[in-house]
Amino acid sequence: MGMTIGIFNQEQQVIDAIEMLRSAGAHKEDLRVIVKSESDAPLLSSNSDVPVEGVAGVREARERVAREDEGSWTGDEGVLPVAGVAAAPQMTGTAGYPGSGPLVPVVGLFDWDGGEAPDSERVLSDMGLPDGAADRVAEELVGGKYVLVAEERPDGQTERILRQAGAIDTLH
Repeated sequence: MGMTIGIFNQEQQVIDAIEMLRSAGAHKEDLRVIVKSESDAPLLSSNSDVPVEGVAGVREARERVAREDEGSWTGDEGVLPVAGVAAAPQMTGTAGYPGSGPLVPVVGLFDWDGGEAPDSERVLSDMGLPDGAADRVAEELVGGKYVLVAEERPDGQTERILRQAGAIDTLH
């Protein structure tokens, strides 16, 4: 089955949608909430019915891994650790192989202070969102919206339930 993504203006709308979907037979593991930061969603974060994923937390974890990996790459590996380092643009050869340019740490996957979020789509894709929806979800999160991801119901009613709970838009 596919997934339906609901975009909401308010936390309470997401909570209502969760309750409606659960009443209609959705399981806890079929639902998850994605927010800009868990601290921006205190009602959702304190609700144990559905996992809440703060993208800022994912960003911080990736930056921490990048810092830890920074000194551990020897150049002998056949694959360049994507989350840790990247080859400089003026290189010749293939990144991570002999002949490539110097390695530099990758940091700042998101810019939540109003600028573009160049890698947020990839991070959201890594979190399981379809590539086509990741860009839109990133924009909505930067704008302070709340996102509920739900497995599509066999009867196809997930979108109707999300909209009934107050979703301003749905994506598939």
